[in-house]
Amino acid sequence: MLRDMEQLVISIKDYEIRNYMAEALRCYNAGSYRACVILSFVSGMYDLKNKILSLSTSVPEATELMEQINDLIKGQSPYEQNLIDGAQSIGIIQPYEYKALLGYKDVRNSCAHPGGHQSSPEEARNVFAGIYDFLLSKPPRIGFKYKAELLEKIKSDVFFPDPRDNSAVSEKHFNIIHSSVLPTICRELISVIKKQEATSIERKNAALLVSGFTRYTDDDTNMKIQSYLPPLLDQAEPFSYVLKMLESNIEILRIFDKDDQKKIIRRVTEMKALTKDNIILIFEIFLSKHIDEHDRLDILCLFLNNRVLSPIVLISYLENEQNPLDQAKKQQIIDGLCSVIDMGDVDLLEKWEACVEKLDSPQLDKAFFDRLQNRIDYTSTYKISNDATLLLQKISKSYILRISNEMKVNLVLAVLSAARKGAKKAEDLISTGFKDREELFAVFSDYIKNGNLKSVYDILRDSEHLINLFVSSNQLSELEGCLTQLNKENGFRVSQLEDFSYNLKKLGILEAKCVELEKIIE
Repeated sequence: MLRDMEQLVISIKDYEIRNYMAEALRCYNAGSYRACVILSFVSGMYDLKNKILSLSTSVPEATELMEQINDLIKGQSPYEQNLIDGAQSIGIIQPYEYKALLGYKDVRNSCAHPGGHQSSPEEARNVFAGIYDFLLSKPPRIGFKYKAELLEKIKSDVFFPDPRDNSAVSEKHFNIIHSSVLPTICRELISVIKKQEATSIERKNAALLVSGFTRYTDDDTNMKIQSYLPPLLDQAEPFSYVLKMLESNIEILRIFDKDDQKKIIRRVTEMKALTKDNIILIFEIFLSKHIDEHDRLDILCLFLNNRVLSPIVLISYLENEQNPLDQAKKQQIIDGLCSVIDMGDVDLLEKWEACVEKLDSPQLDKAFFDRLQNRIDYTSTYKISNDATLLLQKISKSYILRISNEMKVNLVLAVLSAARKGAKKAEDLISTGFKDREELFAVFSDYIKNGNLKSVYDILRDSEHLINLFVSSNQLSELEGCLTQLNKENGFRVSQLEDFSYNLKKLGILEAKCVELEKIIE
């Protein structure tokens, strides 16, 4: 126990109070238990007076109490009872602390005045440790009595001098409010947000203050605050103040449970009007460590499909020179975009094509063109294939040239496959000889001639459209070279040759016009 008392003294920050308590401990060690009690209580009253003084700059009731105590001290009148009563009345000490301090005061009086009182080691330790626990170890805080004062203050339009940064003001008030009543005060602030009759200034300040408090609250307090928040998520107007909470402190996400997080995500990403702040917030939520991977993907899916969102905004966010993203966060967004694109329909691909091109990410390029190839060859619904083929024709030439030759070849194969299955736009593109997409056809032709195709099964089973492609592009001689190479590499089966012969005649092309073809067929 002696060592414990020494540790208590060492932990006291105030130099003068620490010296008083060190002297009280020396008295205890010397067996002067009454002196230990008296010095311990004097230290506590000095500390309590200092707490009231520190609060007097922001709490009017503390200012009034400090004036009363100073008047008593100047008049050399006893002031401890007034000090304890006043501290309890304005909420600096709680009822159980008030009761304990009055008990210590009675013990002090018994020890300080002649009357035969003999203090014991247990009594001295009890006062010494109690003064430390109830006063010396705690910062100056005020209780529920501060609620009315705070609710009045938030009516001011300058309560937060800088609405974009609520941390300093929130920390100031957090350090004033007793931790035991903070959840109750937060409940009152959330009630202000829900009140239709409250002004927008009051509601905004209440939201920013609750958000700011959660920067410093522990898990138990957060659980209590969280229980008051769900009603704000169900209606549009109160929810707008939830956005202000998140914009000022994204870490408040941690106090919402998973279901409430999903509500927030859906409401934010489906807003009919997205401001710059909303969009920044969406990405802050996306990057938050409090969101699991499945919800992270949902955020991007909902976000990218929002019809009012401009892709330019995403580019400006990712390439913001004033507040640049670190590479890890940027990569996290790109990974998410790839996942969304991999599941996207043609409308999404068309909307974000320019954005993907602008971002110049090989990873994004591959995801985009792999999905486009998939949609071109998706003929269960011809509209999807037709829309995808039209999109292929719209993409800028510079973007097409940027992608790998393998991607270019795969796009041509997808068009051939779609045409074989009856997709009208794919047939039309072939019939024009890939007009405006000659860069794709050129790579495709070279790939065949150079023997770079690993599998030619899809080509050989669709000779009609393959022949038509070369004929429409006025490159029949190129077809001869390609087929010669294919025969050299793979060797045609009789059925395949017959199929080529049939389609050449069907298209009105005599074998004699294709010397190499005639040799192969013979």
